[in-house]
Amino acid sequence: MSLQELLQIAPPPENIIHAGTEKQFTLIEEQIGTKLPSDYIKYIKYYGGCMWFRHVIISSPFDCGEGSLWEWHKTNISQLKTLFESPLPLVKYSVYPEKNGILLCGADAFGEHIAWVTEGEPDNWPVIYFDYACFQYDRYEMNITTFLLKLVKNEIQPACFPSDAREFHKNWPIASVTSLE
Repeated sequence: MSLQELLQIAPPPENIIHAGTEKQFTLIEEQIGTKLPSDYIKYIKYYGGCMWFRHVIISSPFDCGEGSLWEWHKTNISQLKTLFESPLPLVKYSVYPEKNGILLCGADAFGEHIAWVTEGEPDNWPVIYFDYACFQYDRYEMNITTFLLKLVKNEIQPACFPSDAREFHKNWPIASVTSLE
């Protein structure tokens, strides 16, 4: 299981923020209108709002305001539609809450975004890592914790992931507490 390996490589921060409870997850899923992937729910319980490589963040639904998973997605719907539904991009996706639409779940400090493609069952949603500015994207047929694990282990290198990011941040902890507020 990728989450277990991730926990061994990068133990969760001592002061977890925005982790949520079972009841809160149920309320969030009702608000969003879909179940969330089970690996993501477990990830948030262990890591909460956490930063990787000092620049990659997986959004917590329990962060305050526009930093929360759903509020942040809603704020970016028009920009996502412009990117993925215009005639320009090579790849076309609808935007959640449309069927099979992309649902934002993370970002990095360089302006790239991480999203699920809400095709099929939530536990099988693929992950895409993309850049608004240059229309680069990579699609990964894996859950979010496997994506993070492979990123941490340097087994994947998204096209829009800054090439010097790993070198620049190699002496920093893999996971650290942050707030998206």
